[in-house]
Amino acid sequence: MKNKKKVILIGSVAAVLTVAIALGAVLIPKIRIGRSEKEAEAKQSDDPVVAEVPVIPEPEFETLAEETMEDDGTGLQPIIEEPEAKQNAGKKAATAAAPAKKQAPAQSTANTGVVIGTGQAEVYSCGAANHHCDGPETHAFIQNLENDGCPTCGSHTCPSFYATDEWGHTCYTPSKCPKYNVKKDPVYTCQTCKKPTGDGRNGTCVTFNVDTVCPNCGESVPAWTCHQCK
Repeated sequence: MKNKKKVILIGSVAAVLTVAIALGAVLIPKIRIGRSEKEAEAKQSDDPVVAEVPVIPEPEFETLAEETMEDDGTGLQPIIEEPEAKQNAGKKAATAAAPAKKQAPAQSTANTGVVIGTGQAEVYSCGAANHHCDGPETHAFIQNLENDGCPTCGSHTCPSFYATDEWGHTCYTPSKCPKYNVKKDPVYTCQTCKKPTGDGRNGTCVTFNVDTVCPNCGESVPAWTCHQCK
């Protein structure tokens, strides 16, 4: 009985050794290969990394030969092209020129009267004798003077109505009346004190339409009263 146990124990040990030897034969080469790969990687990591710099070829420049040019004085002058009319001068000279058109005479813009629809100015005429009216307004003014009569002589055809200025236009002038008297003209003579009208100085008379202070002597002057500076 004891011998059988020994035989079984020896057989078991032998089997274990056999399996161990077989596993060692298989695993040992793989372990060596793994170590070799790790050592190779470690060796590569220890080596410095060298980057390769690409070589860029230098551009080639062509050397242009300097040309010698003579200065004819036109280098800085702009190029002026001849107009087309001048280029075709020879062709146009052979053809006959068209006759020039006659221009209408210039019309005068001077104000010579009332402008009618035709565009031509006509001199105004009221048709009344002795009148020199330059328009309907002037004609109406003279007619009113004729209707009222001259304030000096009472005539309805007083020569003062038909007086003219230096341009020949109607200009009512009281001094043209045959009975005109400068002392009866309120423009030149005060009809209250009979003194010459003026600004109150040098013996003249002045009248204000409101109560005021005379700007020449500083005296207070009531409205519509004769005033002579002292």
